[in-house]
Amino acid sequence: MSGISGRRLERGRLERGRPELGRLERCFDDARTRGSGVLVGYVPLFSADRSLVLAAVEAYLEGGVDVIQVGTPAPYPFLDGRTMARCHLGAFGAGLGAEDAFKTCGVIRDRFPDVPLVPMVFYSAAIALGIRSLVELALSAGVDALDTPDYPGAALGPDHDYRRLVEEAGLGLITVMDTALPLQPQKRDLVRSVLEFGSGFIFLLLTQGGLTGPNHRLNVDTLPAAAGQMALHLEEMGKRLPVIAVCGIDSAEKASLVTRSRHIDGVLVGSALAGRVLDGRPWREIRGFCRGLKEALRR
Repeated sequence: MSGISGRRLERGRLERGRPELGRLERCFDDARTRGSGVLVGYVPLFSADRSLVLAAVEAYLEGGVDVIQVGTPAPYPFLDGRTMARCHLGAFGAGLGAEDAFKTCGVIRDRFPDVPLVPMVFYSAAIALGIRSLVELALSAGVDALDTPDYPGAALGPDHDYRRLVEEAGLGLITVMDTALPLQPQKRDLVRSVLEFGSGFIFLLLTQGGLTGPNHRLNVDTLPAAAGQMALHLEEMGKRLPVIAVCGIDSAEKASLVTRSRHIDGVLVGSALAGRVLDGRPWREIRGFCRGLKEALRR
């Protein structure tokens, strides 16, 4: 497997040599220079056969996707949208888990060395595998950041093992914010805490409860104010943290609508892409769908 040679965690510290977190930074810088938003494409573990995942990633990238997110099976698939639940249940049926996701990331890194790679892995998997073991898997796979949506980092504080080891490893730690939260003055400290421990970028949830899939009402009315409030906090904190809108974006029209807010740096598209792959749609159609999304992100 590829990855970042010579790096492993020993005696509570990382032997030096950082993952190329610069891949994410360059991605956002390049998009900003081109006057475009960043397009994150989600690919789940469809089955034990990695060829479908690799073919999907290749089609995404050829269509203009900037960042690849590899999904691990959710511990509670019924809480997600219908398409994602199909993916999670299929992966569970094939006996796949977080270790398989990192192995897949390693294969993707071999084939696409310059693409930012951000696996979504649940904190429950870190507990099951052991936090140190999970971080070492991430390093060996050559990923750039970890998206851990159920990690209560704001509550556990800066010295918690997961956050500390991820930071020592030089990996980004992706955080999640609901659009309603920044608009509640009484939640100011919580908002700033979430912004403080995040790195790489932050996901801003567009649907109530963060439910994925089509046909959900997007919180576009409150989006500019929420993103603007987050930008004010970040400016006061002296921190740069790009904002990626997520959940419910299933068309170029919605992608364009969401990124009209100047504080939104891009979008993640998940169910709309994964569903097309699951349904066996032609790769040329999937590439075309990605191109339409990317074009819609031009400022």
